[in-house]
Amino acid sequence: FADAEPGWPLLAGSRLVIDRHASRRAERVAVAASGLAAGGYAVSRSHTQGMGAAAVAPAGVRVGVDVVLIKRVSERHAAAILSGAEWEALAPVGELRPALAWGLKEAAAKGTGAPGQCFPFGVRIARGPGGLEVRAMGMRFTAGWMQLGGLLFVWVRETSTRLAWRMDG
Repeated sequence: FADAEPGWPLLAGSRLVIDRHASRRAERVAVAASGLAAGGYAVSRSHTQGMGAAAVAPAGVRVGVDVVLIKRVSERHAAAILSGAEWEALAPVGELRPALAWGLKEAAAKGTGAPGQCFPFGVRIARGPGGLEVRAMGMRFTAGWMQLGGLLFVWVRETSTRLAWRMDG
């Protein structure tokens, strides 16, 4: 993750420009740290509040990332996009549950390459043997996250390619 360049003035209408700059900067840092060659990687970017995040993986591996302002996602928001089983799967994260639910679904939807086709109800969150798993459009993703102040950075990485995909499963 990265923030926008220090000292940038915040002018009316410039928040999106600053946020996008932060996500591009995060991509440059993530690619450099990965050692992957130009064009030899998959990337997902996200931004909010002047902070950006990027997830990179070798070409052909699907990844997704989302940055969530924790206080912006209420239990009401989470209830609108989660099944009862998903709500229970996220119980161990306590107060982060609503923001994590939103972030996981958003990141996995991005990871599919067709977010508009599956967010939010075509993405399913469950507990797996190694922690949380997210499934969307026949793909299985492992998940990770970290909190930095009032922001939650959420990422997913494809762990297997094709599954029997069901919207209700």
